[in-house]
Amino acid sequence: MAKISRRTITADDAVSEIKEHMLTLKFVLCSDEELDTAELAKMLQYVLRDWQDGRRSFAAEMLGVGLSRCLSRALLDTIEKEAQEEFGREVVPSAHGKGETSKWYVEASKRFAEQKKPWINPEPEVEIT
Repeated sequence: MAKISRRTITADDAVSEIKEHMLTLKFVLCSDEELDTAELAKMLQYVLRDWQDGRRSFAAEMLGVGLSRCLSRALLDTIEKEAQEEFGREVVPSAHGKGETSKWYVEASKRFAEQKKPWINPEPEVEIT
């Protein structure tokens, strides 16, 4: 048994199957000089996967955090778009009781809060062409 955040996890706990997807981002890499792209890709992969003193470099961690936040924002936008199509201009009383708010906004907020958020595997593959 492992103790994590005041909750004891036992062998009987159900673990959902993780579904893996490949996320590919392409950026234009600019330089005033010729680059050895094979060596640069190799070193970039090393920098992104390097593990020292119990953690990755600050830059590599921030890349993961930033990308996770972008994914979370895209997920929220997707949920909001679906809710707007479903509820249109329908309004409901606001949570504080003064005024009204869009029903799509209320429903999208609930759905986003209940949604399991995707996460990034912190060991990316690097390719520079």
